[in-house]
Amino acid sequence: MTTECIAKLFKARRISRARWTAVCPAHDDRQPSLSIREGRGGRTLLHCFAGCSLRTIVEAVGLRVSDLFPGPPPSPAEAHMVAQKRVTRERQQQTARGIDRAVLNQCRKLEAVCDALALKLALAPDGAQGSDALTRLYHETLNRLREAEMEVES
Repeated sequence: MTTECIAKLFKARRISRARWTAVCPAHDDRQPSLSIREGRGGRTLLHCFAGCSLRTIVEAVGLRVSDLFPGPPPSPAEAHMVAQKRVTRERQQQTARGIDRAVLNQCRKLEAVCDALALKLALAPDGAQGSDALTRLYHETLNRLREAEMEVES
């Protein structure tokens, strides 16, 4: 059953291309508190802002929760495969977030080192012993910081 057909069952008012609002049939509603949306894969998403459960809402109009999904329910093997794909995707996202976090931490550390070196260079008298080495170290650190920042951006 399409989301539009389900919205008609609820006598919903369209508020955008794939969104409707309706009076919730599960409780005594005077103003629309039920949100109806089309989700990924043609699923119908229902949410009552008064807190009614999904089962109560669909049963109030003579539907089942399974009616909110297009086509027949997935077989156990298909459901297992979908769950495995979701777990794999979540692990990949978690790994990517960890890498991003590590690179950002490296950037913060390099910024702190650059700031400390810049302060030492600013306070050192002109021509002081070791100032050339300090300058080279500052520029090397600054280049590493720029590389790390470019890695974050990509």
